[in-house]
Amino acid sequence: MSKAADKPIKFLLIMDYLEKKYDFRFNTVSIDLEYKTKQETDWKTLNPADLEVELLREGFTGFDKQLAALLKSSFVPRFDPILEYFESLPPWDNQNDYIGILANYVRTTDQEFYLRQFKKMLVRMVAQGLNAIAFNKHCFTFYSNQNDGKTYFFENLLQGTGLAEYAKKNIEFEGKDAKRSLAENFMINLDELAGLSKQDVNRAKAFFSESQIKLRLPYDKKDSIMSRRASFVGSTNQREFLVDETGNVRWIVFEVLSINHDNGGPNGYKAVDINKVWAQAYFLFKNDYPVQLDKDEIAHSENNNARYGRDSVEYQMLLQYFTPVGKEQGGTFYQPYKLVERLTQLASNTVRLTSENIGRALKKMGVEKAQTRIGQLPVWGYYLTENLLNAADQPGGKSDIPF
Repeated sequence: MSKAADKPIKFLLIMDYLEKKYDFRFNTVSIDLEYKTKQETDWKTLNPADLEVELLREGFTGFDKQLAALLKSSFVPRFDPILEYFESLPPWDNQNDYIGILANYVRTTDQEFYLRQFKKMLVRMVAQGLNAIAFNKHCFTFYSNQNDGKTYFFENLLQGTGLAEYAKKNIEFEGKDAKRSLAENFMINLDELAGLSKQDVNRAKAFFSESQIKLRLPYDKKDSIMSRRASFVGSTNQREFLVDETGNVRWIVFEVLSINHDNGGPNGYKAVDINKVWAQAYFLFKNDYPVQLDKDEIAHSENNNARYGRDSVEYQMLLQYFTPVGKEQGGTFYQPYKLVERLTQLASNTVRLTSENIGRALKKMGVEKAQTRIGQLPVWGYYLTENLLNAADQPGGKSDIPF
């Protein structure tokens, strides 16, 4: 028999050997090939080299291409552990609000809004984990100035569930490993947001909006596109942790007054069966519970987030040196670039300011845009008056500089 004729026989012998001894599956979340013997119940991550050595010991040779083709084929069924977990849960009893019961172990300064958003957050996590939405762009965040168990409360959401191994604590917001985390986890817990630099925040925003991740799968020669599964939660002990001056709609922040954990005892949130919480969230997901924030909720959240933002240099200087005054009250019309020039002069050229940040700062101050004409051209700007006493105290603070 020719060597060409031997190849299909060898392939069938290898497949028959593996089928009789092992079960295989491809985990679509961990992006791993997994296996177990027919007698075992626990699955393990496959080390392809170990399998090759075993086949060599059994007398098989020259099987590299055949084995690779087999392990990439439908011979290895796809397994989705997130879907498996939710489908294995006993149905919600449709009576007890387990989500609300759990949420109320945390008291916040905006309890009604928090309770509504906590429920939406859990259902949104289910939707993200099951690829029902492209990306969950929000990070549900707790703030308090004390170590009161914020991180542990979030960790408890997956402890004792079939999703516990698909949680990650903190990531670097750059590189392939960080992107891979979006496909390989159900929840990413950012437990000290105050440590994020402005650059980190911008990278985090980009991650929150990622929907697909390019990954190299086992035995593949080129990258594949995998769906994002992960949602973000976070916590911080520092009030002014938001450093993004372009808007913070992606962060849903709540100031925590207390968390009843009872040190893990029966009177704390551990008393709630977390699997019943997720069963309720899964039921709500399947019954089209709204997961996205509506227009009013976005406005409420952004207004709330203003308390957690770091004021820009432009904002601080405008508050110090200018007062909003209408045209009728004698206000002077300033275009943003003129304000940049004046504030830079007042700071003796030691700061770098932008017209964009001037506009955002004035909006934050509640100063409305106005229009006037310079020559034949209509231009936009703001009516303000300079606080001459404050300006005169600065090295560049001559009050008679013309505009």
